[in-house]
Amino acid sequence: MLTIAPDIPGQKTGTKIALLTLWLGFIAYTLSLKPLDQPGTLTLIENLIQGNWQSIHSYLVAIFCFMGVWPLIYAALLF
Repeated sequence: MLTIAPDIPGQKTGTKIALLTLWLGFIAYTLSLKPLDQPGTLTLIENLIQGNWQSIHSYLVAIFCFMGVWPLIYAALLF
């Protein structure tokens, strides 16, 4: 079950809900509506998610891992 953090003085619950909705909208867009430009893109994404990193360039793996860290940093700063 998804819970919203308790109110912090100066922040409104409406802002939290709006940010959550925006974040979920970006995820839905990426997974369902964004067309794949190159035929190997879906395979690359699947390999990144599954952890099959042996055949992928190390810089791309590092960027993929940081994509999970930045939302955590922003969430810590906002909430």
